[in-house]
Amino acid sequence: MNYTVNMPDGTYAVVMMDTKDQITFIGPSFIYSNFNSETKHKLYYDLALGMISYKSTTGNVVIEGSNLGLAASIAYQYAINPNIFVGPQLGYTAGTLKKMKLNGNTIELSEGQYEGLGRVSLSLAGTFRF
Repeated sequence: MNYTVNMPDGTYAVVMMDTKDQITFIGPSFIYSNFNSETKHKLYYDLALGMISYKSTTGNVVIEGSNLGLAASIAYQYAINPNIFVGPQLGYTAGTLKKMKLNGNTIELSEGQYEGLGRVSLSLAGTFRF
């Protein structure tokens, strides 16, 4: 992506920058579902606590950090037949970085500067049971 930078002498320069961000969550999950119930209306939810990590690379600058994170989702699914279910799913993933590494050097963030890693998603979920 190209960015225009205004220089102190009044000229400008066009700078090409490419940033790659990666957020990863890994942790055990508790899942509940009523898929074995006789109803065609299925509900499931899951809750996980684990490690959430962040990595951002822009040119030769690398920022990394990790902390305790949470992932949760809830979904309603309708049984089209005994083996196929579809419906909406709402998900939430969150964590907060209180320190991070900038090119290998640790930076402690003060309160008010913490980096929030949050995401809300709405999707169409499908389940196939065999």
